[in-house]
Amino acid sequence: AAGEREIDGRSDVYSLGCVLYEMLVGEPPFTGRTAQAVIARRFAGVVPPLRVVRPTVPIEVERAVLRALALNPEERFQTGAQFADAITTPYTSASR
Repeated sequence: AAGEREIDGRSDVYSLGCVLYEMLVGEPPFTGRTAQAVIARRFAGVVPPLRVVRPTVPIEVERAVLRALALNPEERFQTGAQFADAITTPYTSASR
């Protein structure tokens, strides 16, 4: 939507963040009546916190998803593996 010439794995991290957000909350992170409205909300950069809608989502998962959805690619996880680690570490650590 931004027309960026160089796209790397961080765009995949963003996409996965969108899917995970929708799976946890029940709706996409950005909604609108038209594609233009959705794009405008995305560029406003404000993602509604998951825990406002689903208080049972662990805080670590919310932080990871919101980081994956960062407007600036530099602020996102650099790889899908880093994103996966951020989501699963609280669970794997607790079982040790």
